Amino acid sequence: MYPVLITYKSVATQSDIHSDIDYQGCQLMKFENVLVPIDGSPLSEVAVDLAVHSAGTFASHITFVYV
Repeated sequence: MYPVLITYKSVATQSDIHSDIDYQGCQLMKFENVLVPIDGSPLSEVAVDLAVHSAGTFASHITFVYV
């Protein structure tokens, strides 16, 4: 069994990001039920870094589970 990062984020807008960054109200990203094995692979390292560094912004949309 591998720990899996599941994200549920419909659309990030400028209000979801720090106010000093100007994205002109664009839709920035969309995550829906993304499953990433946390197994030491490069993809899982990126997923962990994203989760750790954006925890304040996306904390309510990120869940770690075992499957």
